[in-house]
Amino acid sequence: MTYLSPKPEGKFVPLSAAYISDTNYLWSLPFQPEPVGIAPDVARFQMLSAYNPVGWCIQSTAGTGGTLTVEAAGNSIPYDSDVAAFQVVVSKTDPEFNTIYVLGTDGKLWLETQPKPNLAPTQVDGNVVAFQAIDESHAFVLGGDGNLWLENEPWGFLPPRDRVPVASNVESFQVKDINNVYLLTSSGELALSTSPSWGLGAVIAYPTPWAFEIAPNGVYWITQSGDLYLSSPAAPGELWKTSERIDGNVVAIACNQDDPDGLLVLGSNGNLWYEQPGNVQNRIRVAIEVWTHPPLAM
Repeated sequence: MTYLSPKPEGKFVPLSAAYISDTNYLWSLPFQPEPVGIAPDVARFQMLSAYNPVGWCIQSTAGTGGTLTVEAAGNSIPYDSDVAAFQVVVSKTDPEFNTIYVLGTDGKLWLETQPKPNLAPTQVDGNVVAFQAIDESHAFVLGGDGNLWLENEPWGFLPPRDRVPVASNVESFQVKDINNVYLLTSSGELALSTSPSWGLGAVIAYPTPWAFEIAPNGVYWITQSGDLYLSSPAAPGELWKTSERIDGNVVAIACNQDDPDGLLVLGSNGNLWYEQPGNVQNRIRVAIEVWTHPPLAM
């Protein structure tokens, strides 16, 4: 994965060789001097794997709920409307097609198949505020009541027939894998919940984290005052080890799973830096006047 923000006015999006400008235009960088325009009025995007060359699943900025389209081979195919969020996963049964989880503005989560829009979508759940899918058969789903569930197919039943309670009072979460999920609770605790017992699990930091990012060597987290820390796993039964303060005035971070020693740090002044914890003096400024962009539920 490559993190790029090639134009000074670009919004930083951690996705391979692509970014959204401050005018909400989606640009692709196929490692050429000049970016290639993909589509205007883009709020969120994700690359599609079932196309060669690359296709895009795009949520527009228009209206209260975005319109979801597929852009491929110069064609723009309308796909869905009133979209609050989406996630593309590769179909296990047919890799030529993509499975798309679509969260509507009404809180209903659907499973759809693309490029087969003629197939009827299947409802996964309702009253959903956030989700992160593992594949077309498993997804973590956060309800409006703050309860987080691991839900499994068969889909089409409400509530889902096969679901496991993970934790309650959840504000946000990031999934490491199907057995491990990081939680930020409504009371300000950052914790790791692990199957099969689930629950709050090992508390990593409390009570100041407001944002966090999973890294190969642990989890980075930002305090409400903008201080950046790294917490690393300890031996079973021991507390997590937290580093000294890495940086300050931080508003967003992004980690590359293939680069355990580095991360991108966006400062409150709009400067984007590549840093290595413990070696901040040798950090590299990547771009200036960078805006953050709502991350995908990946």
